[in-house]
Amino acid sequence: MLGDSLKITINNNNIRLVDTLLISLKSLDYLNLAGDSIFYTDTITLIYREKGQYLSSAERYKKNNFKLIFNKKVTGNINIEPQSFTVNNKWFNLEKNETNDTLSYEIIDDFISEMDTLDFVVKYSDEDRKGQVKNFADTLMLIIRKKIDFKEKIQDSPNKRKKPEAKLVNYYVPLKYELLNDSSLLRVYHVVADWQEKTKYRITADSMAFIGYFNHFNKKNQYEFSTHEMDYYAQLNINITNLVPNFNAVDTLQADTLRIGLTDSLSLNKVDSAIIEKPSQFLIDNAHKIIGKANFILQLLDEKGRLIKEYQLKEDEDMKIDYLPPGKCTLKIIFDKNANGKWDTGNYLKKLQAERVLIYPKILEIKEGWEINIDWDVGKQLIKSMQEGD
Repeated sequence: MLGDSLKITINNNNIRLVDTLLISLKSLDYLNLAGDSIFYTDTITLIYREKGQYLSSAERYKKNNFKLIFNKKVTGNINIEPQSFTVNNKWFNLEKNETNDTLSYEIIDDFISEMDTLDFVVKYSDEDRKGQVKNFADTLMLIIRKKIDFKEKIQDSPNKRKKPEAKLVNYYVPLKYELLNDSSLLRVYHVVADWQEKTKYRITADSMAFIGYFNHFNKKNQYEFSTHEMDYYAQLNINITNLVPNFNAVDTLQADTLRIGLTDSLSLNKVDSAIIEKPSQFLIDNAHKIIGKANFILQLLDEKGRLIKEYQLKEDEDMKIDYLPPGKCTLKIIFDKNANGKWDTGNYLKKLQAERVLIYPKILEIKEGWEINIDWDVGKQLIKSMQEGD
């Protein structure tokens, strides 16, 4: 109405797709002073910043209703992928408003509507003025709060109220830690931190923190544990020797005996026969089949057979195992002849025996604050078991 504003509509499609326009404006201003007039020239830069699509808010205002509000009109389909529940059929009805920026969902599955928390991923797309399509995904956790009525318990006397009981409150502070991938088990990670004794810890894995092989995300999980005093743990020192025994040594084998008669009369007066000892060829041949590539796996098991510690060995070694809890343990050596880092069973069709396993003869009793020293001659026990036909 005042004539001080101009609205310019760009009809040229090529110009409409340009993000930045440099325009020169020339205007005439009449001053009404002696018929004089002044021209003005201005150069302006106009930058077009396109409004991107995003989910501005989400609300579950009833147990069977929730709403998704976007910042502008939604183009294309909206896909909802449940994470905390599975569905086989249609589980909601969808209603859009006039501007198509608010989506109202009605849950028609009673089982899903009764769930306190709904976790799902919302996937949507946006097309800009240049025809480029961008895909977006948001993770939502919608929680419905149930109303709980608290009624005060009536005591014997109306004026007499029960005193509140003292409760222990744990205050958690963030801890610096590092995740290290296990060298042999790719799906195992170790949490490394400056652990303190007699301290309570909590580990929280938020939802969508990990993804599986089939693109399934984890739920939110929380674990709590406490550490003991240093005197609670024990230390086990193991001196492992003779991992690869010398099967040609006479003193380590049950030698075969060959008696040779002597014809010298003087010798016959001194000794009836001479004894020549040699190592058992059966033990030598089978030892190479057992040892293979000379790789060994040492395992420490609890009394229920669960694995506590595992080590890969190549040669004799003095080992120190710290932080062992009290209990009964068993030591086991696996002769990993193919050096694949695990125990292999036999194969009947290929005529392969299972990899040999040796168990330490005694059960170890671990007690608080103890330091236990043991010597294990693996080769001696292996030869003995082979001689006995095990």
